[in-house]
Amino acid sequence: MSTEILKTVEDGLKRVSEQFAAKQKTMQDQIYDLAQKGSIPNGYGTGSTKTASAMLVEDPAMQAMIQRKSRSASVPMNISIKSLVGDVGNTTGNSVYPLQPQRGNMVGNDVRRRLSLMDVLPTLPATSGSFEFVSLDGFTNAAAVQAKQGDTKATQAMAFELKTSTIATIAALLPMSEQVFADAPGLGMFIQDKMGHAALDKLEAELIGGVGGTGAISGLKTEATAFTATATNVPDAIGEAIAELDGKGYSAGVVVMSPADWQTIRAERATDGQYVAGGWADGAAPSIWGVPVITSSSLATGEVLVFDPAQVALLDRQSPRFEFGYVDAGFAENIINARMELRAGLAVFSPSAVLSVTVGT
Repeated sequence: MSTEILKTVEDGLKRVSEQFAAKQKTMQDQIYDLAQKGSIPNGYGTGSTKTASAMLVEDPAMQAMIQRKSRSASVPMNISIKSLVGDVGNTTGNSVYPLQPQRGNMVGNDVRRRLSLMDVLPTLPATSGSFEFVSLDGFTNAAAVQAKQGDTKATQAMAFELKTSTIATIAALLPMSEQVFADAPGLGMFIQDKMGHAALDKLEAELIGGVGGTGAISGLKTEATAFTATATNVPDAIGEAIAELDGKGYSAGVVVMSPADWQTIRAERATDGQYVAGGWADGAAPSIWGVPVITSSSLATGEVLVFDPAQVALLDRQSPRFEFGYVDAGFAENIINARMELRAGLAVFSPSAVLSVTVGT
């Protein structure tokens, strides 16, 4: 082969090499970009496709130059990278790679009612399934002035009554597979927290509206003394109940009402359109006539409780306890039961210190 032919071949190979290097650089950049976005599947870039050197040798123009039929060769290098996508709904002309969806670490629709009543009730530890206390039954003050020496003094009657408050058990079971529990490490903590709140939610509902009976709590509404106000304005009616307690020697410390009733009160406007109680921009703590207000959906609209917290007590027999165990064929079936359980009661030492006020709108 002459020097001129060899030079021509070398020049052609140099141009091909430069084209191939440029294409290779493009391929490397695209592969690097894919690596930054996610894992590249095993085997990517391999297969039965021809290598660049095989494409170069087999090209007709290159064959003609090798066979000395031409003095130069222009070989197009049709090298491309197939798009790697993760959109499973668009597969036309693309190589689809199944992507792992992102999962949030929260649980949706986890609604939890705010529990405020237990924050204001005094707590007494209980050591048995019931709690007894002695209460005065219908005491009337008979003290009187002795007009003259030797006159018969007034006789005071004082009757006592033994009362019993029941300690109720509030519990719930949740069956679950051992595999799911083991494969989701955070699930146990969520279940414990959720079931604990649910048990306390039920306890608050019973502390307010429990009707009593065997093994059940007699709540504030059941134990309360009915009070009929003369005022038609709701805050004024509550004010009359506060005055009633003060007149009997109690100290009104808590007003409990439904969220809807409280919204009606705080949204009240005067005839000039101004808010009566400061409006939504006022960040003051909820209160009526200086007495703190707590809301609970366990009370219906129009029901209000006003009471002296010193005259009631939450009986704490067992704080919420979370446990696991097998039931029946659970061991053979890999089914465990989560159990949340608490035991508590309510003692109302003076029913006249708890007033149930029915108000309008």
